[in-house]
Amino acid sequence: MTSNLPAVPEDVTPFAMAAFLARYREPTVSAYRRDLWCFWSWCAGREILPLQARRPHIKLCLRDLERRGYATATISRRRSTVAGCSSTPSSTRSLSRTRR
Repeated sequence: MTSNLPAVPEDVTPFAMAAFLARYREPTVSAYRRDLWCFWSWCAGREILPLQARRPHIKLCLRDLERRGYATATISRRRSTVAGCSSTPSSTRSLSRTRR
C-alpha cells in the first residue's frame, strides 16, 4: 500500500514560523518575525537548523545579543518568541529561570 502524502522537507522551519505567526496580528507579528529572523540568522551562521537548536544554542545566541548591546527587554522578548515557536519548548522554558 502506497501513501499519497507529500514528502516532508528536511527543514520545516518556514512552516513552523508560518504556523506560529498565524496566531498574531500586527504589530505583534512583525516583532515576532524579526525575533525569529534574528535567531534563525544566528543559527544559519553556525549551521544549526533552528528547530533542532537546544538550550545551549539558545543561551549562546542570547549572550551574543547581550554582548552586542541589546536591551534586556529585547533579549527577553526574543527568548520568549523562540520558546513559543520552538518544537521543543521545554528546551527553552528553563531559560527564564537562568541568571544573566
